[in-house]
Amino acid sequence: MSLLLTGKQKEELNKSLLGYFESLGYAAVVEAFRKDASVSSDPKFKDMLEKKWRSILRLEGQVEDLTRKCQELQEKIDHGGEGKVDLTDVLPDPEAEASAVMNGHRGSIVSLCFHPRFNLVVTASQDNTLKVWKTDGQFERTLIGHSDAVQWCQFNRDGSLLVSCSADTTVKLWDFGKDNDGSFTAIKTLSGHDNTVSCATFDQAGEQLFTCSRDKTIKLWEVETGHCKKTFTYHIDKGGHTDWIRVVQVSPDQTMLASCGMDQTICVWDLRTGACLTTLRDHDHAIETIAWSNALADKNIIDFILDEDDQKTARGYMKQLEAAGKADRGGMFLCSGSRDRTMRLWLVQDGVCVKTMRGHDNWIRDVLFHPSGKYILSCSDDRTVRVWDLVKYGKCKFKLEAHSSFVSCLAWNYHHPMMATGCQDNSVKVWSCVSR
Repeated sequence: MSLLLTGKQKEELNKSLLGYFESLGYAAVVEAFRKDASVSSDPKFKDMLEKKWRSILRLEGQVEDLTRKCQELQEKIDHGGEGKVDLTDVLPDPEAEASAVMNGHRGSIVSLCFHPRFNLVVTASQDNTLKVWKTDGQFERTLIGHSDAVQWCQFNRDGSLLVSCSADTTVKLWDFGKDNDGSFTAIKTLSGHDNTVSCATFDQAGEQLFTCSRDKTIKLWEVETGHCKKTFTYHIDKGGHTDWIRVVQVSPDQTMLASCGMDQTICVWDLRTGACLTTLRDHDHAIETIAWSNALADKNIIDFILDEDDQKTARGYMKQLEAAGKADRGGMFLCSGSRDRTMRLWLVQDGVCVKTMRGHDNWIRDVLFHPSGKYILSCSDDRTVRVWDLVKYGKCKFKLEAHSSFVSCLAWNYHHPMMATGCQDNSVKVWSCVSR
């Protein structure tokens, strides 16, 4: 098959080159090229070359992702007779170095998240920017739009939108496109909070967004319109937060909202009515982070953490779900991490702490449930990441000496065995995970 350009294709290429030279202000080159190529300017070709080049780069990235996935599938096929490795039961190797280190931010890393489909990680920093990286450490682009420290970032379920929030009191939605082919610009800015917005999280459908702030409120936004539909606030008779709200998270069954803050409490809210259902109090300092349990973790906590009385109560809740014909989607428990250096597990419906985990030597900044339901991962200002074994009564399985300064956030990649950590020294690390 001939690879030569047709006459029309040659003309379009020449017009694109001319438009590119014009956009750069190369007057002499423009005049000479126009004469030699016998081509005239055409506005629609002015930025055509750059657009095509960006498309090629995106396609190259997608080819790399597909090649990697093909290799992973081939490895699974090749080892099928030897017992498949369950990727949900992998952990970082505490003796191994990070597989990638990213340096580029000029401020502390405060939040990060993996793309749900592509091998990308987004980092949010106090330098007012977000950065997009490949998980092998290659820098992709910087997202500029906030005028003060960025506090949080998270993708919606299909990765088409990224949400960020900032000390500039705004929330921004960034267009990543269905296939990582978006404009990567802020397509909506949501304004309504009166102080730093510290967390923003989508519901499962990606149609609604919840934000929390130093102004002591939580807001519910409609993603499509950017309209604020509801504000959750403190009420002297009904409860709520009396100080800066740090994190807000939607329950797996999408019926409740949990929030934590500087007032040392966790509030659980009814999403239908907006009422505060219960307030959890036991921590002795500000609560920095919370995470809902998944269904597998629910079972392990019931079987290996709870005492006999709490087991009966929790199993009673399980039976209620079964009787109603509902599957357990997780969320029977919450895990919290605090500046008091402890993590606590809470049986949400009873509002009681069922387990306290001690081991970190400084403030705990982030926690997450491992997808296998067997572990909880945490990071701290003591420079470590710790893995807590729910099957062994919540004991610390091992610690990872992750950074040389405070570890401020961590994220798990749910489609590839890796974890990422962010640090106050402005660095990000990606950790390959192996079967334990």
